[in-house]
This record gives sequence, C-alpha cells and structure tokens, in this order.
Amino acid sequence: MASGSLLVRTSVERASGPMLQWRTRLVAAACAEFEGVAPFLRGRCGRFFSIHVGFIREGTMIFQRLRRHPTLLSVLLSVLVSAVTVAVADVYFGWKADARYAAYLPRRVASHQEPHPTHPDPELGYVLKRNIVSHDICREGDRLVYDCRYTFDEFGRRHTPVEDKEGRDSFLVFLGCSFTFGLGVNDDQTLPACMGREAPQYVPYNYGVGGYGPQQAYLLQDRIDWEKEVPEPNGIFVYTLIEDHVNRAVGAMHLVNSWAANHPMLRFDDSGRLVNMGRFDKAHPLLARVYRILAKSGIVRYFNVSFPRRFREKHFDLTAHIIAETRRKCLTRYPDSRFVVVLYPTARFRDQLKAHLARYDVECIDLRELLESDGASPAKYGHLFSDFPRPRVYADGHPKPRLHAVCAKVLAAELGIAASDSE
Repeated sequence: MASGSLLVRTSVERASGPMLQWRTRLVAAACAEFEGVAPFLRGRCGRFFSIHVGFIREGTMIFQRLRRHPTLLSVLLSVLVSAVTVAVADVYFGWKADARYAAYLPRRVASHQEPHPTHPDPELGYVLKRNIVSHDICREGDRLVYDCRYTFDEFGRRHTPVEDKEGRDSFLVFLGCSFTFGLGVNDDQTLPACMGREAPQYVPYNYGVGGYGPQQAYLLQDRIDWEKEVPEPNGIFVYTLIEDHVNRAVGAMHLVNSWAANHPMLRFDDSGRLVNMGRFDKAHPLLARVYRILAKSGIVRYFNVSFPRRFREKHFDLTAHIIAETRRKCLTRYPDSRFVVVLYPTARFRDQLKAHLARYDVECIDLRELLESDGASPAKYGHLFSDFPRPRVYADGHPKPRLHAVCAKVLAAELGIAASDSE
C-alpha cells in the first residue's frame, strides 16, 4: 500500500496543469489517509473491511495506470467531483422537499370518495361505475371545501337531471374531464345540467370523466351504444378543453408518475392515421421507468420538474389533431349535428390552442374572451362574470357551481340554443 501511495505522489509531480495537480494531490492524500487508518479498520471491522479493502486497492491500481494519461485522469476526477456534488445537492433538496410537504400537510386539499366512482379498464385506463351513488367530501386541512354526491346511470355516465325530457328533440353530448364531469358539485350543478336548463330543446348527456384527455374522448366514440344511450337524431357535441389536456395527450412525467401511467397513448403514423399505442407504461416502458426514477430525486421533487419542460407546437398540434379526429367520428355518425370545443375560462395557452384547432377547422368558443369586460370580442357577458363573489374555483382549480351556471348561460347564447332564442 505504501508503494501505491508513492506512485500516486510521483504522478503529482509528472502531472501538468495546476488544476490536475490539485485533483491528483487530493487523491494522493486520500490514499495516504487510508494507509494510516487501514490497521484500525481491519481490527474493528473484520470481514467487512477485508471485502471492501479489495475494492479500494483495485481503485488505487486503476489510478496508478491512469497517471500516464493526465487528460483522461482530469476528466474522470471532474466527473467524480460533479457526481458527488449532484448527490449532495439531491439529498439536500430532498430534505427541503420533505420539509415543505410536512408543512403543507395540515392544510392539504384532500378528497375522499366513497364508494370510489371508477374501476380499471384495459383500453381507457379506467371508467365510471354503473348504477351507484358516490359521496365525495373534500377538506383543506380541517376546513370543509365541498360535500357532494355523484350519481351514475346504467351506462356508466354522470346522471344529468332534466325537466320535460320527452319534449326535447336534440342532444347535447358533453365530452371532457373533471370540468365536464363536475368534480365538487352535485348532479344538478354540473355544466351539462346547467345547459339543460338554459336550452329547453336539448337533452344533455355527461360523458366527462375526471382525468380524461382527448385520447379517451376519441376512443370513447366506439364504446358508446349510440342508439340506446343517445336516441335523439341530431344535436351538438361539446368538448370542454383545458390546457392540462395537452399534458395528458403527450404523457407528461408528473401525470404518468401519479395517475396516468395506464392512460392510452395515441400517435399519428407516417400516413396520418391515428394509432392507439396502448397504455403509456407499455408503449414506452423505458421512458416510464426513467420517469419513476426521476420522481425519487430530491431536486426533481423540490423544483417540481416535469417533462416536457414546456409545451411546444407539436404538443398543441397533437392535442388539436386528436380532437379533430374525434370531431370527424362524431359528425360521420351524425352528419346533421355540430361539434364545438369550449375553452373554459380558467384555461391557459388559449391563443395556441385556438390557433391549432383552427388549422383543423374545429369550431372553438373561448368563454373567457366572452366573459371578460376587456376581452377581444364585444363584452356582452362581462357583468355575468363579475357579478358574483370570488374566487370562482375551488383551491384545486375546479369550478364552483356558480361558474358552471354562468358559463352555461354564455355558452347557450353563443350556440343560439338558449330559451330566448327558441321563442
């Protein structure tokens, strides 16, 4: 071992460059320190030391060979120092992330649903249960946020109460996620239910499911028994869009690591045909594993890192293209009907989403543009948006009942199906 240390010190003299000499001296000092404590460690640690000392000797021999390649030695030492720095930083930020979560835990927004409203599905990831009533209680710490019930019919969709159903001759089929489903509101407070009151000639149907993206709306078209579930001959399809649907279409890391690993992934092949690649963790097993590993990183958790880091044009285009294919399926089945995408007032990236939808000739209604008094279009409904207390959404971002009601009033008027339009 002494001869090994001598060779290390000799390599210091032969190494060129102050930075390389400094790093080599550091390793030489470590070897010398090891020589001093080796007898003590051998006596106290016994067999454990005997096993691991072999690795140290092998490392020393490798270092002796590398002394003839100072540039390579410098690179390896740089990599080692960088790796140690990153490891220490990851431990530190992991501790900070845990401390932040512990401080947040007493005021965490948590929802408890009994019985749970969904069950697994091999194609869509999960679907709503049939013929049950689920009780949902949400609290922010000790404060009650909402207490509501969800009723599901025999077709596994959210029940939408409507008056005088027999006197209505057209449908309003709503597609989307929890904003359409009506998370946090009762059956008669959802957007479809509010639309049923605003449009007396239309029967609303709620096919929204919490966490769904455009890929499920597309695949759902072949799962619905249209003759039984929607007997009206024509009507309007309404797809409620928020910016998180882009994350779901792409397969963002933070969603895959939480609840979207079993979501279907749709992609377009070279011929432009939409292909179902299956659930994300099966279609991209290596990427899914990398995502799971990254999720354990303290740096990733502290800075809320996700991939993709930002939306690009191809992500918006994929989302819009899938919605356009859903529109094609709907209108092929009901050629005398209408398909509309509704951008909810809280959605971000509205300009990008509208631009890409326009590329595929998909009609889009931007509710926020209509509701804001200083919007780009004439302010016909600004007083409706400002005439009730803030905030209009729950702490988790989902709309409260009053916002659903206001959006339904505006949407019915824009579609020309409001009660005043039919008189």
